[in-house]
Amino acid sequence: MKKIIKTAILLVVVGTLAFGVFHFWGGSPNADKENLIIESVLEDASELTTQKLYVSDVFESTQGKIPLIDKSKYLVHYKTRIKAGFDVSEIEYDVKDDTITVHIPHCTIDEESIKIASEDITLYDTNISIIKANSEQTIQIIADAEKKAEEYAKNPENGFLQAADENAKEVIRKLLEAANEGYNIVVDFK
Repeated sequence: MKKIIKTAILLVVVGTLAFGVFHFWGGSPNADKENLIIESVLEDASELTTQKLYVSDVFESTQGKIPLIDKSKYLVHYKTRIKAGFDVSEIEYDVKDDTITVHIPHCTIDEESIKIASEDITLYDTNISIIKANSEQTIQIIADAEKKAEEYAKNPENGFLQAADENAKEVIRKLLEAANEGYNIVVDFK
């Protein structure tokens, strides 16, 4: 009888330990993967976006080297939204009599905003080849599209950064006028 009780207690202890170890190291098979946070970091930010540029473009891309085997031509359509602005922590100002002069940096392109999501790019195969684009070629096509979007945004003829600068001046002026009634607000660039 004592042996049966000891064996039962031992089985309960081993079962409990096995259950605990499984849940500690192996996790629960019913774990909610959508609510699993791997890492979360808060970071102070002081960027002010003053202009957005929506780009939708089409270009031709050739990948591979051997015709009919792996050389493919693609018509690539992509779209992205590019942001420009400045870091408000770089603002300097002077107060003289009834005039507040604010010196802001020129706007720059937010490089992270140029990234093209996979759902925002489409490849149309324009010729026949046995081997289609692999993941390395697709990554290169996306990089080419991002470079084209950045070049377009930086081109002075398109006026993106100039519009961002003008809007930055207007946004800062309006913010300060609302908070500083009776003062003349002047905004210029460093």
